[in-house]
Amino acid sequence: MGIAGEPTSEERERISELKALIYDGFERAIADGAPRQSCGVLVDEEFGAGIAGSARAEGVSLAMPVERSGQDEFDFEFGEEFAEHIAAFDPDFAKVLVRYNPAGDAELNRRQAKRLARLSEWLHAHNRKFLFELLVPATVTQLDQVAGDQHVYDRDVRPRSSCGRSRNSNGRASSRKSRRSSAWKRVRTASASSIRRKPASERTCGAWCSAAGRISAALRTG
Repeated sequence: MGIAGEPTSEERERISELKALIYDGFERAIADGAPRQSCGVLVDEEFGAGIAGSARAEGVSLAMPVERSGQDEFDFEFGEEFAEHIAAFDPDFAKVLVRYNPAGDAELNRRQAKRLARLSEWLHAHNRKFLFELLVPATVTQLDQVAGDQHVYDRDVRPRSSCGRSRNSNGRASSRKSRRSSAWKRVRTASASSIRRKPASERTCGAWCSAAGRISAALRTG
């Protein structure tokens, strides 16, 4: 909607109305024969609490985000009370979006990795599923390498810079092999089974796997 900053009361009402309209279309698709078992709803608590409740009551797969929207650093929308909110709505998936570039701010990456580990531990302990959405934003240096062309970065730089390979003492490429923390193993396992990866032609899988490994390394050194 192009809203800058905090939405006004009128804008908040409009957002909720639009989400309800989308859900009406979803219900109509189900009524018209769309396979219920292949359909699902992703909606936030702030603007779609009623939709979440309806989806749950109707037996539709439900995913709800736990991250605070509109900011570059991953943090919990409800702070220390994130667990209570997940339990209250009981979604099939707790979804989190994280912006993580292994070449980016090391301290930022470390903080995000710790929060991810905390969420993963709680979800695992309570037998809940984790839906992990990873974005790998370009650093200023990486964009400079492609004259500011985001498409070229997505196509060429991101997969190459995040391929998770290093050089050994003989100058030969070698895979980064490190022990993963038990928490991050669960993050990767749960998210890998929950996310439909993009086609290999889009070359994003390498970036995803590398960033997962780098986050694991941050956890170990955290």
